[in-house]
Amino acid sequence: MFKTAYYQNLVISHQVDFGLYLKEPEGEDVVLLPKKEIPKEFEIGDEIRVFIYRDSEDRQIATTKEDLPEPGDIRVYEVTDVNKVGAFLDWGLSKELFLPFSQQRVKVKKNRKYLATTYVDKSDRICATTYVGKFLRTDHKYLPGEAISGTVFRLRDDLGAIIAVDNKYLALLPQDQITENIKSGDQISGFVARILEDGKIDFSLYKAAHLQRRDDADIIFDMLQNEGGFLPFNDKSNPDDIKEKFGLSKKAFKRAIGNLLRLGIIKIENDGIRKI
Repeated sequence: MFKTAYYQNLVISHQVDFGLYLKEPEGEDVVLLPKKEIPKEFEIGDEIRVFIYRDSEDRQIATTKEDLPEPGDIRVYEVTDVNKVGAFLDWGLSKELFLPFSQQRVKVKKNRKYLATTYVDKSDRICATTYVGKFLRTDHKYLPGEAISGTVFRLRDDLGAIIAVDNKYLALLPQDQITENIKSGDQISGFVARILEDGKIDFSLYKAAHLQRRDDADIIFDMLQNEGGFLPFNDKSNPDDIKEKFGLSKKAFKRAIGNLLRLGIIKIENDGIRKI
């Protein structure tokens, strides 16, 4: 028996009409590499790297397809079908990856994407699980303030959203930043708020306040320059008008123009702000 769900280097044993039979260098058991996957040039005895899985008839079979997941590799998969026994995921092979109901942290839906890893069940079949928390790592090199992105894989009312940054590293988005639009499987972008002692990442949808103030001020100053040095907005303007024009809350807008005022590059007039 060959090790299902892993890449391994096998030796070409002999050729048949429908493919090549491969074996371990010192072994006797053989596994089929189908004809469509035979390399253009080969000789009996050559070593070839293959991934082992089970076909629709539950036979071990080899493929030379690269970048297939081994157990513990966390990836985003799209659900292609859901039936009475579970769901099926697109993973790059004609035989889709089975996700049992018992391995679904949340009930998955067709055409949506979810974070999962693979494992080998008691029948030596490759299956998927969305219980990926124990596989997430903390040995990253991110710094506070750095832009990051990841996949939401769990929502907890007492904590917030647990996120897999780059589908590898453990992060937490606090409850007070979660909106009803955030769902398991969503891809979201944000920033490193801080790094905890154990390496876990505090995820934030917003930059640190001191960085955000500078960015907001830059947005407004760029608009001032592009619109002739005057904008008909000030600290008395309607919040909805400010949001539509600048994409900022009124509080953020007032903070930003206050920063520009302290720098001495604008003045605030009754009907707006003007570049000095």
